[in-house]
Amino acid sequence: FQIIFIAVTLAGFADGDPTLLYKPRDYRGSYCGVKENWNSGPNTENMPFQSFSMNLSGIVEPAMKQTICSSVAREVLADGSGNQPPLLTTTEEQLEYLCNCCLIPCKPCQGSLQ
Repeated sequence: FQIIFIAVTLAGFADGDPTLLYKPRDYRGSYCGVKENWNSGPNTENMPFQSFSMNLSGIVEPAMKQTICSSVAREVLADGSGNQPPLLTTTEEQLEYLCNCCLIPCKPCQGSLQ
């Protein structure tokens, strides 16, 4: 059993990079200070240090899209509310807003926001 363990370990060292066991990673999973990252990732050979940052767009974007694409926002931005005209004054701006929120069928949309 121990001979098999040693053989598998040596095979792993031959094909792999043992430094990946202790090198830091960024928020995308790329290793710091490595020339070839997994999944054709970036060359980070000259970036040996890890810094901690929050991927803000990943956290804020869903809530922001739900807010800006809500029925209330649509009424104010594209349809006009009450006696007030819409804030987006041209038809082109209104169609771009509706398309970006996937509220009308257009090329970049593959379904609704929800």
